[in-house]
Amino acid sequence: MKLSDYPGNKPVFTTIYVTSKQSPLTYISVDEEGDIQAFSDDEADSEDAKIISLDQLFELDPSLHTIYEAHNGSSFDKDSKTGNWIKS
Repeated sequence: MKLSDYPGNKPVFTTIYVTSKQSPLTYISVDEEGDIQAFSDDEADSEDAKIISLDQLFELDPSLHTIYEAHNGSSFDKDSKTGNWIKS
């Protein structure tokens, strides 16, 4: 399943660092329950947490459309040199 196969209104757990576009998205995971988390390299506290839709996340980083095999329990890191998503 591609990440883009999930419903666009699916909630994504992230941080203000990602949503404010100050920091590039570097990590994304789909946990065992199918919940999606997306983070930058910034250290965030609970008060920095933010919930957005998957569609909003795609707007922030269109390269997420290249993630395939986004099944429960999978995670991906963005290669800082190439910008490609690599399964971790």
